Amino acid sequence: MHDIVIRGGTIVDGTGAPAFQGDVALDGDTAIDADGLVITPGFVDLQVHFREPGGEEAETIQTGSRGAALGGFTAVVVMPNTTPTIDSAAVVHQIHDLSIDALCEVVPSAAITVDRDGEALSPMAELVRSGVRVFTDDGGEREEQVIYLPVSTAQGSFGGLDHVQRVMFTVGPPDIDAASLDDADRAVASIRSSIAAHHGFHPDDRTALRVRDRIHSYADVQAVFTWLQRFTWVVGIGTVLAAMVGVGNTLLISVKERTRELGLRKALGARRADIIGMVLREAFLLTATAGWAGLLAGIALVEGARRWMPENDYLRDPNVDLESVGWSVLALVATGVVAGLVPAWQAAMVPPVVALQDE
Repeated sequence: MHDIVIRGGTIVDGTGAPAFQGDVALDGDTAIDADGLVITPGFVDLQVHFREPGGEEAETIQTGSRGAALGGFTAVVVMPNTTPTIDSAAVVHQIHDLSIDALCEVVPSAAITVDRDGEALSPMAELVRSGVRVFTDDGGEREEQVIYLPVSTAQGSFGGLDHVQRVMFTVGPPDIDAASLDDADRAVASIRSSIAAHHGFHPDDRTALRVRDRIHSYADVQAVFTWLQRFTWVVGIGTVLAAMVGVGNTLLISVKERTRELGLRKALGARRADIIGMVLREAFLLTATAGWAGLLAGIALVEGARRWMPENDYLRDPNVDLESVGWSVLALVATGVVAGLVPAWQAAMVPPVVALQDE
């Protein structure tokens, strides 16, 4: 006879079978009305941060386990980013002692490397003997560094476990295009069908098998960078056109202010070609000076950022492609000279007599 009965709930047994209405009998002396509620096996959270030891002001194992139990979790795996780091059997035993009165099972994971710094490996054999089965440098600055082991080595190190948690593979050519995306879709569908047939779940059941398709995510990121590159080209061309207009206007004003000088030059024998050449040289000098000054300022700014910018995950080791910048400066100078053609021609057409009478 069972003394705890949960009545009238919707039972989801976690095997993939359809949900159904029913009662669940357990040991105890309470009857629970679960009408309108869902009855499931306890959830397991594989990544929690309870902060204890070392960060009790933010969270403790007791408060964290109460929150987990309230959410339906009967077991949690705590991450090793505590103080001290869970990288020794002594800290693992401390976690076990702190978890005696926890309201759910608390399973400590251990750091792959000492202090999660990515340098020296933790004493994994000792940690395995203390009960650890999960290793991660979660929360560390180098957690993106992954250690790969042959399956046979991992089985020998971790008690001969015969299941594989994750499989990673690549498909198609390294270039991301429509064909490689189609190859990835076909590979994912094939893998889903094979594993579903082997383990007895439907291929469309996304909760039974998680496939993390990075190739489509990478393609989306590359598309963003492609549009950014195009936008940069638009901004660059707009900058060059603005420089042309600026140089042209500057030289037009200069020609107007120097009308008497131009007339005197022509009266003294200067040819039209001489006047045009003089104005074009001024245009070249103006754009070249401004262009190279901007180039040097940009290089100094990037070099300063490279030396003094704090280390971060978004911008590292900035540098200047001198070849590209050099071509850009040449393009700017060339467009500046082209912009000087109209003022140069206008200066060459000034009649000497009219110019000398100009006030």
